[in-house]
Amino acid sequence: MTLTKKERVLRVLQGKTVDKLPVETWINSKLARDKYKRAFQVTEEEFLLKLNKHIIYIEPQYVGFIKAKDNIADLYDEWGCGWQFPLEGNKEESAIDTIHPLEGGNIKEYIFPEIDNYKFNNIQLELKKNGDNLFVPANQAGGTLFSRVRYLRGYENALIDMLQDRRGFEYLLDKITDYQIEKAHRFIELGVHGLLTGDDVAQQTGLLFDPKLWRELIKPRQKKINMLYKEKGLPIIHHCCGNCMEIIEDLIEIGVDCLNPVQSESMSIEELSKKFGGRITFHGGISVQKVLPFGSPGDVFREVSKCIEILGKHGRYIIGVTHEIESNVPPENIEAYFNAIEKYNT
Repeated sequence: MTLTKKERVLRVLQGKTVDKLPVETWINSKLARDKYKRAFQVTEEEFLLKLNKHIIYIEPQYVGFIKAKDNIADLYDEWGCGWQFPLEGNKEESAIDTIHPLEGGNIKEYIFPEIDNYKFNNIQLELKKNGDNLFVPANQAGGTLFSRVRYLRGYENALIDMLQDRRGFEYLLDKITDYQIEKAHRFIELGVHGLLTGDDVAQQTGLLFDPKLWRELIKPRQKKINMLYKEKGLPIIHHCCGNCMEIIEDLIEIGVDCLNPVQSESMSIEELSKKFGGRITFHGGISVQKVLPFGSPGDVFREVSKCIEILGKHGRYIIGVTHEIESNVPPENIEAYFNAIEKYNT
């Protein structure tokens, strides 16, 4: 059985057998990519072959007004949120959200982005170009719910609002949910293969707030978005950094097919496999906090082998790292990562 990359991803998300496990590695850092290419004297095309991408996440182009960068933010988005890049020339590794347009309140006066200000032409082009071979899901993970409230209000305000201004918090959540639902309809009409959604509601040791609050405030709204895709038979990948062990059962309940990324530095992969293996697909697990930046090539080989063995035990595993490979990873360890996948993914 020889499968296309798209077929491989879909079958793994469905819990079906595959010829080999799909691979999806995030190396968005230009510094990291250039460092590797120089060290091993490879072209961009050769690097992409090594990367062996199985998934292309797509999003529309916003053509409405976006504020130009200024002395307080290096980048603004369509929501009016601003980011700074402390590491000059390396925004992929250093973005910090610093401008929160609703930090001072005035929530009811805020004008939300309109879906008609997005152009979806690039979605059609990407599906036409790569839709037969690669898995091409909609990317609605740029702060699906909680994270977007946090970007708008600021971290501290968002957490306080959950307890002290629940009405205002839910008003924002409902508006953001309506936006995501309208966007989802457009994506589905165009024929995307699934959904990437996500909220960073966890840290290294657990959730940012009581799971009861997540179940009351976030879960029902996330379910609304998910069900639009599930009703069309489309799979869902959910992104959450950190230790989200307490809500994985809930994520499965609301239709999530894949957890991205599995951060082995904060969650035991043995426990994940034991509790949830076979019921959800795992993506990630190969450490970018410890092994890849600070280990030896031999350590990298062992890490890749371990993750394939444990997270891939039930067949539902997408090989990848715990977040992104950044420029602090030695090129020889990136090469070891590629070679280990080739050796053990059989």
